[in-house]
Amino acid sequence: MSKLNELSCFHAVVEQGSFIGAANKLGLSNTAVSAAIKRLEKGLNVRLLERSTRVVRITLEGEQFYHQSRKALNDLEDAFEKVKESSSNMYGSIYIAAPTDLARTRLLDLVEDFLTLHPKVAIHISTSDSIEDLYKGGIDVAIRYGKPEDSSLIARLLSEKPRILCASPDYLRKIEPLSHPCQLSKLSCICYQVRDHIDDIWSFVSPQGDQLQVTVSAKFTTDDSSLAREWAIKGHGFLYKSKVDVHEDIHSGKLIEILSEFTGQDSPLHAIYPSARYQSKRVKEFIHHLISYKW
Repeated sequence: MSKLNELSCFHAVVEQGSFIGAANKLGLSNTAVSAAIKRLEKGLNVRLLERSTRVVRITLEGEQFYHQSRKALNDLEDAFEKVKESSSNMYGSIYIAAPTDLARTRLLDLVEDFLTLHPKVAIHISTSDSIEDLYKGGIDVAIRYGKPEDSSLIARLLSEKPRILCASPDYLRKIEPLSHPCQLSKLSCICYQVRDHIDDIWSFVSPQGDQLQVTVSAKFTTDDSSLAREWAIKGHGFLYKSKVDVHEDIHSGKLIEILSEFTGQDSPLHAIYPSARYQSKRVKEFIHHLISYKW
């Protein structure tokens, strides 16, 4: 196995978090991947990975080598790509992470349009509402609400649409008409949970410009944004969600926006990725497609 293949095995183990994950990604056996790492470590005379029966952990030297060699692999991949791609064709895979609900409601159409333009590109989507490690997770671009805490990552704004209050027609028929957000404290609300925090304090700005905060009645709580939306459509209560997420449901009448005169909390949507210096052409083109899309 060449040094390039050994390096590819090392990167795959780091990015997938395991030898089995790397083997599956590369189409190799677990034994072949393990042997490649041992040869690479022997050649470098340094331990890159700490192994146990359950966990693979990258060493300090391994992390330094990973970041330094990542540029070399990306440059080599670009060289191959430039040789074989025509002016209208691109090849290779793009790894994307996106919130569960957004992936289902908006991202699929966007990806379909992109693949129509670039049919030889393969798309891999990881749906999760958690924040991924873009380096170790092997993610090219993550679509996330808010800005990343890691200052080394680049965040490109996709949408500034705020959160809106909405509910299904069935649920609205069961209750008295709503005239103020303060009434939400006594009504059924569907709340989102991030780790140990429940998002049950909803912020609004009144037509007069006053800041309002309402502690709502969290009858349903979930860490799955898609499930929260489904509960709202089925008539289980009020949902406070980005207008991007519920755009299609509002348009189809499955959900109805309530108290639109009260401005909802900011919910900026970003495309987040490592330094653009080492990106392949296909990833750059996909990010441009994200930015030009009408969210």
